[in-house]
Amino acid sequence: MQSKLILVDGECVTVGTANFDIRSLEINFEANAFLYDQVQIGLLESQYVTDLKVSKLIQYKQFIKKSFQRKLLEAVGRFVSPLQ
Repeated sequence: MQSKLILVDGECVTVGTANFDIRSLEINFEANAFLYDQVQIGLLESQYVTDLKVSKLIQYKQFIKKSFQRKLLEAVGRFVSPLQ
């Protein structure tokens, strides 16, 4: 499962699995929660900042050097993702 978080100016947050497209919203019945509680927003914002600090930026040169096996696995994953 891949969740998404959208933080809007520290005023509201939406978090969940839905992409904002027809397949996610109407076919897959995915959903997001919308939060307006300042305490919960603060906790999510703090966690997001922590995650950014430990994340690693991948440069384009590194991205294109992926092995054939890795590229093949990713292509298969994209192909079968609508079947989930």
